[in-house]
Amino acid sequence: MIQDILSRKAQDGKSNRSQSLYNLKDAANMLSFLTRNKIMDMAGLDDCFGNMIGKQQSIRDKLKPLDRRLKTLDEHIKHSGNYKAYRGKKAQYEKLYAQYTTLTKTTGFGAERKAQKALVAANEYYEIYRTEIAMFDNAEKYLKSVLQTHFDPKKLPPIAKWKTEIEKLTAERSGLNQQYNALKDEVKEAEQIRKSVYSILRQEQREQTVTKKRGMEL
Repeated sequence: MIQDILSRKAQDGKSNRSQSLYNLKDAANMLSFLTRNKIMDMAGLDDCFGNMIGKQQSIRDKLKPLDRRLKTLDEHIKHSGNYKAYRGKKAQYEKLYAQYTTLTKTTGFGAERKAQKALVAANEYYEIYRTEIAMFDNAEKYLKSVLQTHFDPKKLPPIAKWKTEIEKLTAERSGLNQQYNALKDEVKEAEQIRKSVYSILRQEQREQTVTKKRGMEL
């Protein structure tokens, strides 16, 4: 029906070259889409459009948990980096403070002075590396909450494992995005085709109504 209508309009518009060319191009695009998707009627066109929208939603639903997990893994990596980079600073501070604590338990000549000197050294070190030590403490707290019973202060977090998971999920996300973008173009095309088909059929119906009225008047 669409093919016949457009063919007839193209013939009627031969006197107007631009209109004829537009109809031919419109017909070619429209019929190619309908044939490619094996659409035989309006219900099939609506179903095709609905299925495309459904596929888009399905891809979005798959992307959401991937994005959440990737965001979580990024946090794991960030805190692991701080934990690895600054644990030496925290260890050194604890060592200096431990020396002070040990000296406070000793007695004898100059013991109090030595203890005070050790405390000053520990405090000075802490002031210099306050930010780094705070970042380490925050990272340690975070990793303990993530790893729980698997957390081992003598070992580094499973950074390599998390990075491998990030690579895998990033590749999966990239594939889904490619599907979504390809489908996005198809949906745009389908929507335009759908509008064009409805527009053509409405125009045909109006023209038939006018022709019928003229026939009755005659």
